[in-house]
Amino acid sequence: MVPKSIFITYEEKPKNIYVNEVYPVKVKIVAAVEQILDIKTYFLDGNGTQILNPSNQWQKINDNTLINTYYYKTVNENAKIPDIQVNIEVDEFSQESEQIKGFSPHIIKLEGDEHYCGVLAKSFEIKKHKSNRFDNESNIVILEINAHMSNLEDFTLPWVIRDGIDFVSYTHPDCKIY
Repeated sequence: MVPKSIFITYEEKPKNIYVNEVYPVKVKIVAAVEQILDIKTYFLDGNGTQILNPSNQWQKINDNTLINTYYYKTVNENAKIPDIQVNIEVDEFSQESEQIKGFSPHIIKLEGDEHYCGVLAKSFEIKKHKSNRFDNESNIVILEINAHMSNLEDFTLPWVIRDGIDFVSYTHPDCKIY
C-alpha cells in the first residue's frame, strides 16, 4: 500500500439549508509533497445540487495547504451534495488523487404565499427603480437589484402579467439582475 500524501477536509459546511439557497462549502487540502504543479477538481455522485463556481481556483495558504470555497445551490429536498475528488500533479510523471464524501444537510422547503418573489439572500437591495405608464391599465417597472449569497436568478413576481430578467451578473457570492 502506497502511503497517502494528500488529505482533503471540509473547513465549513452547512448543517441546514433551504431549497434554492446559495451557500458556501469551504474545502481544505493538505499535501505532503514538495511542489504542486496543477490541481483538478471533480464533483461526483451528486444530484439536485448545482455547483455555481466549479472552476474556482485553489488559494495557497502556505507551502502545503490550499483552500477553496465553492458555492452550491440545492434545488430539491432530496438532493445529495456531491463527493469531491482532487487530482494533484506533483511532477510531470506523477499524479495523486484523494476524495472526500459528500454530505447530507437537513434540507428545508419554504412554502411562500402569492407575494413571495422566490429569492433567498443574506442581503437584498433594490439599487435603482423606474416606472412608466404603459397604458390605462398597466405600468412598466424596471428594477436593478443586488444581492449577496442569493438565488437572485429565480426572482419572479407571480402576481404581474409578465415579468422577466433581462440581465444577470455573477461575481460569487454577489449577484445583480435587471
